[in-house]
Amino acid sequence: MTPERYQKILHWLNAHPAAKRLVILLNHWLPAVPFVCYPVLLVLLNLQWFRLLRGGLEQTALDFMPCIARAILVPAFVFLGGTLLRKKLNFPRPYEQPGFTPLVEKETRGQSFPSRHALSAAVLAAVWLSFYPAVGGVMVAVTVAICVLRVLAGVHFPRDVIAGAFSVFRLASSECGCSESCSTRPAEKFQKNPLFCLTEPDGYGIILFAARLRRWPAQDKEPNGITTCARSSGG
Repeated sequence: MTPERYQKILHWLNAHPAAKRLVILLNHWLPAVPFVCYPVLLVLLNLQWFRLLRGGLEQTALDFMPCIARAILVPAFVFLGGTLLRKKLNFPRPYEQPGFTPLVEKETRGQSFPSRHALSAAVLAAVWLSFYPAVGGVMVAVTVAICVLRVLAGVHFPRDVIAGAFSVFRLASSECGCSESCSTRPAEKFQKNPLFCLTEPDGYGIILFAARLRRWPAQDKEPNGITTCARSSGG
């Protein structure tokens, strides 16, 4: 986005003070929404796990634990990976161009691509979609709004937010059947989704061991011979 093109956007915003104030306000507060809602998701998932355990569905609870672990680890890995990538690439910000005056003042230099706001919002929306599609749809809308706002604020190029959000949603678009089997056989759907099979965490099961685990189930083989994610006994 050239300074000339952005000046047209800025001129329109200056001609509409209410819209300008709204963009500034939302740009400041809206990115916090995914991060505020994320702990709520983790609480809901753990409550579901405890309900399965208290209901005597120990095997289902075992299947569900890797899903909770991935809901924690995958956003962490994506956030860390995005941070390292943008530091490595160190693309300039739009306002580093001569004659470019952003709507929102920002002192950061470089590290523009990909947008970490877009990347983080997208991966958290993908996690919500996997467990609660209705809420996930809202989070997708929030992610799109964040992407638009970062461009309007003049702190990111369109390519930055598109790369940040689209890369996550494209990776998460692999068929996983999340809404169908999350409470029964979550391991199978995560087996098919590369975004949620980046790791094979088993450490989360220590809680169950300490509480009431009687035996660790043997690995189960699917008809095609692939061991399910939730049953893997990797160290």
